[in-house]
Amino acid sequence: MSNDETWRSRLRLGAAILLAIGVYFPGLLDLLGSLRVLVVGIGFVVAALELLLSRAALKRRVLLVAGLGAYLAGAVLVIEFVAAQLDDRLFAVNAEHLFVMLPLFATLGWLVYSSERARTYAYVLVGAGVLVAVLAVFESLLGFSLLGRGELFALSQREGPARALVGAENVLVLGATLAAMVPLSLKLPRSWMQLSASILLVAGVWATGSRAPAIICTGIVVIQAIPVLRALLQRFWWVLQIVAAVVLLGLAYFSIFVWTPFIGGMTGLDYSSNYRGALYSLVPRILLEHPLGYLLQSPPDGAWMIDSELHGRFDIARSIDSEVVWAIFGLGWLGLAFFVGALFIVIAALKYDVAVGLSGLTLTALGFILALHGWDAMGPLWYALVGACAGLVVWPGARSVLGRATRRSERELVQ
Repeated sequence: MSNDETWRSRLRLGAAILLAIGVYFPGLLDLLGSLRVLVVGIGFVVAALELLLSRAALKRRVLLVAGLGAYLAGAVLVIEFVAAQLDDRLFAVNAEHLFVMLPLFATLGWLVYSSERARTYAYVLVGAGVLVAVLAVFESLLGFSLLGRGELFALSQREGPARALVGAENVLVLGATLAAMVPLSLKLPRSWMQLSASILLVAGVWATGSRAPAIICTGIVVIQAIPVLRALLQRFWWVLQIVAAVVLLGLAYFSIFVWTPFIGGMTGLDYSSNYRGALYSLVPRILLEHPLGYLLQSPPDGAWMIDSELHGRFDIARSIDSEVVWAIFGLGWLGLAFFVGALFIVIAALKYDVAVGLSGLTLTALGFILALHGWDAMGPLWYALVGACAGLVVWPGARSVLGRATRRSERELVQ
C-alpha cells in the first residue's frame, strides 16, 4: 500500500470513528452543545472528506464541498429565523431534519456506500455496535448506568429487568440502532465474525427492553445464518413489497374501523402495548382535516386528546411514538408518501445488497412504532441507509462499479 493510500485509509478510519460516536453516544455529545448542530457538523466533515478524496477534478471537489457547507449554514440560519418568528421550536426540529439532515445524510449514505473503503465504515460501525451491546448487557444485569447517566437511566425503567441506556438518547432508540447494525454484520470478512457480532448485537437489543427491535433482529439473525434464506430473500424481494402493501392496508383498515382513541390497561406494559392503536386511530381524521398536516409546525394545544386508564386524559401530539403518524402531523399526505416510498425503496435494495437493504428495512419498519426523525442521532442513520438504498435502486449504472469495488475489497481481505 502506497503512502497516499495509507493516509486515505487513516482519514476514513477517523471519519468512521467520528460517525460511530455520533450514532452511539449522542447522550454524551449533548453535553457539549446542541446535539443537532454537532451531528450535522459530523455529517458535513465526513461528507466533505469523501468528496475531497474522490477521483473528480480538484476544482470540482472544492466547489462541491464549499457549496454543501454554504447550503447547510444558510438553511439552518433561515430555518432558525422562521422558527423564531413563529415562536415554534418544533418547526425548527422538523424543518432542519427535512431540509438539512435528510439531504446531508442521504447523500452521505451513498457517498460512504460507494466509497473505495466502504468496508472500513461498516467494520467500525458494527464493531462499535458490538462494544455498546456488551455495555448494554452489563447495564441491564447490574441495574445502573455505566456512563453516569443515573437520572435518565432511572426514568427509562418500567416493569421487568433493567433497561440499558449506555450513551443513547433513549432506551428504545438504542435498541433500534443496535437492531439496524445486525444485518450489517454480514459485511464482516469471516462467517464466525458475522455470527458472533450478530449474536452480541441481538443480546444488546434485548438488554434495552425494546421488544419490537429485539423480535425483528432475532428473526434477521436466523435469516442471516441460513444462506438459502438469504438467497431467497434477495431473489424474491418483491414478495416483501406485497407483504408491506398488505400491512399498510391492514393498518388503514384498523385505523378506520377498529382502533379508538383510548389506551386501556393499568400497567406500563399494557399502556405501551395499547398506545399505538389509539395513536393510529387519529390518522384518518388528521388526513381529512389537515391534508398537508401542520406544515412542520406544532399542532395546537388540546386538539388531539386521548383518554387512558393509566394516565387519564392527555394531549397525544406531545408524545408521538411513530414515524408514520409524526410525518402525517408534519406534512399530511406528503409525509405519509415519503415514509411509504422509503419503505418500498429499502425493500427493493435487497435485490442488490441484502445487508444494506435489511438494515434499512429494519429501521424503516421500526418507524411504525418509533418516531425516527424525532431523534437527532437515529434520524440521520435512517436517512443514510435510505440514501444508500435509493442509490442502489435508482442508479443502475453504479451497480457494476460497486460490484468491481466489492470484489477488489474481497481480494484485499484474502491477501
